[in-house]
Amino acid sequence: MIPAKVPANEEQRLRELLSYDVLDTDAEQLFDDLTQLASQICDAPIALISLVDPDRQWFKSRVGIEATETSRNIAFCSHAILQREVFEVSNAKEDPRFHDNPLVTGEPNIRFYAGAPLLTPSGHAIGTLCAIDDKPKTLTSLQRNALKTLSESVVAHLELKRKNRELERTSQFKSDFLSYISHEIRTPLNAINTFSNLLEGEAKQLSLPTNFTDSLGHISKSGERLLEIVNSVLDMKQIEAGKMRVMPRPVGTADFFTHLFSLTRIRAEDGNVIFNSAIDDNVPHSLNFDDTKFGQVALNLLSNAIKYTHANKHVSIQVKYKQGNLLLAIKDEGIGISEEEQKKLFAPFERMENAHQFDGTGLGLNITKKLVELMGGSIKLSSKLNEGTRVSVTIPAEEVSANTIEHDPALLQPQKLNIPTDSYVLVVEDHYINQIVIKTIFDKLGLPISVVGSGEEGVEYVKSNPVDLVLMDINLPGIDGTEATRQIKQIRATLPVIALTADVITQRDLLLKNGLDDLLTKPVENAELIRVLNHYLGK
Repeated sequence: MIPAKVPANEEQRLRELLSYDVLDTDAEQLFDDLTQLASQICDAPIALISLVDPDRQWFKSRVGIEATETSRNIAFCSHAILQREVFEVSNAKEDPRFHDNPLVTGEPNIRFYAGAPLLTPSGHAIGTLCAIDDKPKTLTSLQRNALKTLSESVVAHLELKRKNRELERTSQFKSDFLSYISHEIRTPLNAINTFSNLLEGEAKQLSLPTNFTDSLGHISKSGERLLEIVNSVLDMKQIEAGKMRVMPRPVGTADFFTHLFSLTRIRAEDGNVIFNSAIDDNVPHSLNFDDTKFGQVALNLLSNAIKYTHANKHVSIQVKYKQGNLLLAIKDEGIGISEEEQKKLFAPFERMENAHQFDGTGLGLNITKKLVELMGGSIKLSSKLNEGTRVSVTIPAEEVSANTIEHDPALLQPQKLNIPTDSYVLVVEDHYINQIVIKTIFDKLGLPISVVGSGEEGVEYVKSNPVDLVLMDINLPGIDGTEATRQIKQIRATLPVIALTADVITQRDLLLKNGLDDLLTKPVENAELIRVLNHYLGK
């Protein structure tokens, strides 16, 4: 017996083999089908997909043999991986390399062997697709070509599986990275925005010097701007990753549009823009749609219209309802968009040539379009340079009976706190600055709270103290927020536990599934906090 030489590129060959992550994996039908086809084409009772590692040849797929592997030093495949073409032994008993090989002198009594090397795109032979018989024979050229073609199919499938794994790993990496960015950037922003807003309010009451209030205003606006940029990128990535879900619910149109128009009117007044709104009489009192995402779409379009419209010019919006669809038509007398730039307007990071004097990332309309399409709707835009722009949005929205709407006082009057004065809140938050922020917010609301720095402390606190509601950070040292919540729910199943997180990538439905009752994201908006408190602690 003459053992096969070790390939000159053995180290690289083994690295390539391991990269496929296929050794010692379960059988797969596609590989079994290729092996069966090789057996039939070569008219051989045994066929194998054999992968050669440092010590053995392991069979990913096999036909006509019970063994799952053999020693590499007696493997015919060890010789075959040294070739570029099909390696064929017509009669092993008469071949000096194999005549006394244990696989020839004993089971499976090999006489005929033909192995097509599994050549990867980088040229490394990681194994073979081989056919074996206990009778001497010679392949025809047609059989030899077919065996080689099947070996290429094996490699193609291995490549496909590897690329799919790489895509999954890349997707997971992106998700983890965005989660990290979301948490690490939004955490300091939570402090910047909260304290600057609180200080602005106090500065106005104290009538402080203009240079102080102006500087404070710049800090506040810069913080809001940075948060807007971070949120835009995260929104876009969540949509692309398919992690954003549409959550329609019955919505009172009068309350929804009153709030929407109030926010818009404030922004318009700040820019001395004349804002007009109208709702057609045929718009139903209540419709079923995702008001959060639709509100984001409408506010973004209205904000753009106001931003790009000069003082004393008009921005208008008209709301219509037609054949099961809610329609918005927004018109402005702003700077307009050229025909050439309209073609690329909805692409990410694209900005109009005449818009660079205004703040923006170029992501707003891209996200808006994706949100509209996510809701099953459409968006159209027409514009003339220096004359203004018209945008229309249509989304499906079924009419529902008015009595299905939850008339939550916290939703109708989000700025008014309406809970018992003896309500007690526990905050589980490990970040020192965030602890100060949340204490400051609750001091302004006049509510007592206790703050602990870990999930374990939170669980122990609930065991021995009266608590009406828990605000639970998700990223905690020791046990995380979801595990702490699980343990708290075992102590008091009805105690509301609200997720408090700077990680907006975290899936709301996953948190709810893990026992959390609701979600607040950092920076915590005062109106959202009051909504949650009213909903869970309201009189």
